[in-house]
Amino acid sequence: MLCRRVIDETHDVKTFVLTSAAGRMFCFSAGQYVLVHLRINGAAITRAYSVSSPPTRRLDLQITVKRTQGGLTSNWIHDHLTPGSEIEIEGPLGSFNLDKLPSEKPVFLSGGSGVTPTMSMLRALTDCADDREIRFIHSAKTPGDIIFRAELEALAARFPNVQVTLVCGQGGPAWTGSTLAISSSVRFVRSGVEHRCAPGETLLDAARNCGIYIPACQQGVCGTCRIAKLSGEVAMDDLGGLNAEEKSAGYVLACCSRPRGTVLLDA
Repeated sequence: MLCRRVIDETHDVKTFVLTSAAGRMFCFSAGQYVLVHLRINGAAITRAYSVSSPPTRRLDLQITVKRTQGGLTSNWIHDHLTPGSEIEIEGPLGSFNLDKLPSEKPVFLSGGSGVTPTMSMLRALTDCADDREIRFIHSAKTPGDIIFRAELEALAARFPNVQVTLVCGQGGPAWTGSTLAISSSVRFVRSGVEHRCAPGETLLDAARNCGIYIPACQQGVCGTCRIAKLSGEVAMDDLGGLNAEEKSAGYVLACCSRPRGTVLLDA
């Protein structure tokens, strides 16, 4: 893939417009993601990024990346992916999409950089002049952190059936009560390794500390890091990355699951 253009969305968010070197069109569903394969400091790195452009505009594919403090991949992309650069992607992937929109009055909720898949959906619906009543609610820390703000306001002004609500504010106060440390560990059965987890560590953190590769978006949305839990309990803060059948079958998302005690994984 060839980077054709870079758009500054906010002070720490950029959109990268990618095109096929062979001139091919892109086929995907609004809300899906791609895997970006990079080599950074000699190491192979893979990250998942939602496609922020809609499938109605097939000549390019856009990913929107927030620079995170200490983030290896996001900082590399911001600093090195420039017009004319080449990048390897895989996909599209993911079941979070518009193919089976369950409501005649859809409500889209997002926060921060999590706006990217829902923005792809909103763009797709408005490109097709969908006349359903659409509510789009997005939160950010400050007005300057609102990604796609100008476009969202323009869409709301142009389409009477689209209502956009933008919410800004800092997070709530930190917990000041007492806490109890719980000894936790993760055992990767097929790999034959075990990792004792520090407080707050996710299953994905444990896998990486053991040298086990699990691709992930690290937001609990895309389902890329789905893994079978054989036993044990986890606290999972997913945002729709698994459906009810997958949860019933024992799958968890490694990027947003924290072990409670000893957990055995099929990896």
